[in-house]
Amino acid sequence: MRIEELISRDQFLEGDGRYLRGEVNDSLVVDTKRQLFFWNSRGIAGGPLDWLTKIKGMSKADAYKEVGHHTHISPLTYFSKKENFVVSPRLINSFFDYGKTHREYWVDRGYKHSTIDYFRLGYTGVWHTIPIFLDGEFRNFQCRMSEPKRMRPWYRGMGALPFNLDILKFSSDLCVISEGPVDAMMFYQNDLPAVSQTVGAAGWKVYRKYYGRFTDLDEIFICYDNDLAGNDGAIELAIMFGHQARIYNFWDFDKGFDASDYFNSGGTKGELMKLLNEKSKYWSQMEMQV
Repeated sequence: MRIEELISRDQFLEGDGRYLRGEVNDSLVVDTKRQLFFWNSRGIAGGPLDWLTKIKGMSKADAYKEVGHHTHISPLTYFSKKENFVVSPRLINSFFDYGKTHREYWVDRGYKHSTIDYFRLGYTGVWHTIPIFLDGEFRNFQCRMSEPKRMRPWYRGMGALPFNLDILKFSSDLCVISEGPVDAMMFYQNDLPAVSQTVGAAGWKVYRKYYGRFTDLDEIFICYDNDLAGNDGAIELAIMFGHQARIYNFWDFDKGFDASDYFNSGGTKGELMKLLNEKSKYWSQMEMQV
């Protein structure tokens, strides 16, 4: 059901084209292209599900029945006059709650329910979501889809963000840096403190801004995917950290192997620590492929 059809049940909308406005409540604006409403005087915005739950007072279960489980929830991006992003932490609980009955994506990939709960992994009805926090504040979601395989941020234009960086406040000896959030979560599930960032092997530059948070660590192990991009990205990152960092990209396994593959195939923390200590290399011992 389109959002203008839904809202028109309660309010007459006037105008033509993309933007419609409430005839009585003129601070109500409907974007027919993005399928969003903005009720500025009440400070409420969102899609069809938000209209039913926040405006009409329906339960989430009834709202999903009303609009259908495949309703697309469009991302909202706001800018202040200073061009700062304003994000909505309330979406974390909305997506997490709905995701409780759609956990197959994560469970089939080896994640335990306790891990899903810890990282507040959710589902929008289209995208599986990973909330990104920095210094305890919500910043964005990484959104993932299996078929077709796609990945994107929820709020566009924010650039690369570190993932799970707050774990460094509680780890003083070692840290693993993985290629992406899904691998960092898998390391965490297996009792290894891990951080990552949101744009893959080429996103190593994001750590420049947070370099000082790593300086007290005794060891840094960079564990990217066993492929060309992972190799080159790991070397670039290791150069930045110098003698503090060593690289192990699952070279003893098949091409493309990553942390999730390792643990899901029966690998253990103890066995991996042995590989890290015996098989990891400093960047100067490796060759970058150009």
